[in-house]
Order: sequence, then structure tokens, then C-alpha cells
Amino acid sequence: MTSSKYCFAVLLACLPVASSNAMPIIFDLENQAQSGFNGGVLQSLVLTASTLSITITRPGTPSRFDIYDVNDIQNPSFPADWGVRSISPWFSNAGTAFVATFDRPVKAFSIDMGDFGGDPDTLFLEAYSGVNATGSLLASTTTMLPQGGSLFTEASLSVALDQPLIQSVRFRGGTEQFSTPFGTFSIPNSVYYDNISVVIPEPASLSLLAGAGMLALRRRRA
Repeated sequence: MTSSKYCFAVLLACLPVASSNAMPIIFDLENQAQSGFNGGVLQSLVLTASTLSITITRPGTPSRFDIYDVNDIQNPSFPADWGVRSISPWFSNAGTAFVATFDRPVKAFSIDMGDFGGDPDTLFLEAYSGVNATGSLLASTTTMLPQGGSLFTEASLSVALDQPLIQSVRFRGGTEQFSTPFGTFSIPNSVYYDNISVVIPEPASLSLLAGAGMLALRRRRA
């Protein structure tokens, strides 16, 4: 084995391996202080974990929201994996959506949305190339939560790309219009949000490895 090949082999053994399936960063909101059910205490929320920060806002009017202690609901159908903290839009259930902007581009994003079944809810999630839901629409998804009594139902919405191009996402869940014996109602932003998951670019070890390989080849040819 030549010295250049030996150096390359040692470098290969010492470098961390970049997995093809990067582990997601989870924001479960459990470390957030309760701000109320419908007080509209928050105008923005910054979540930080690992090497990523997310800024969540609700652009437009109303622009406020809360972190709610879901134990106050006292409904046994509330899922255990939601813990005790969730994002609540109930300061106003108007149509203004939430926007999450990342401090670096990401590859994938998912979020749980849920509500009690008094009304059907349409859920959507959109991924954008620019901050604050600007630039190009890169991906989107939507689903429905059925109407069905007092039990809590939930869905996880996800968007994913092959490359880290997502700079922000926009999401909302609610009912544009539904009828009851008491009248017709519109509550476009009326679900709870929790369990945010983000996949960031993998470690740069493969790029470093490729550079080391090119250097070894040049030395061997020399």
C-alpha cells in the first residue's frame, strides 16, 4: 500500500459516517411555558434544538396565538404522545395561517394537527424556498379530519425533498364552513399543532471524504 493510499484509508476509518437516512430533529413543545388558551400572548415563538432554530409566526390579522396546556381539556381521547403542551390558535379562529421559518434550509418537515370532532377540519401544509412563506412553492399536502362527536382525531402532515431547499413552511387546519342545528359557522384555524419534526442536511463528512480522496489520487499520480 502506498503512503497516499494508507493516509486515505486512515481518514476513511476515522471520519463519521453520514447516514442516508438523517435523523429528524423533534420539537415537542414540552419545554414551553403555558401562555393561556385564548389570551393571544404570543406573536412569535422561537424553537431551538441541535443546530436548528425555527421561528413560528402567524402573519396577518390576527397575528397572536398561545401555548396551551392540553391537560386542561381533560378529555381521555387526547393522544399521550402530544404531552401537555401544544400550539393553540384559539385567540382567534380566523383564517390566518402559521408560518415557520428555519435559520438554515432543511430537507423535510412534518407536524401533527388535531382537534375534537365537533366539526370537519381541512388541514394543509406548504413548503417554500424563501423565508416567511415566500419564494417558490416547493411542495404541499392536505388531508381531512372527519366530524364525529367529542373524540380527538389527529393527522401528521409531511413535506420532503431530496435536497435541503425548504426555508419556510405554512400550515393551517380548520373549517371554512359547516352547519349545525344552531347555525352555520366558519372557523378556518381551529386545530391544535404539536410534534414538529425537521430533517436537516447530513453532516459534511462525505464532502470531506471526497476531497481527501481527490488529494490522495493526485499524490499517487504524482
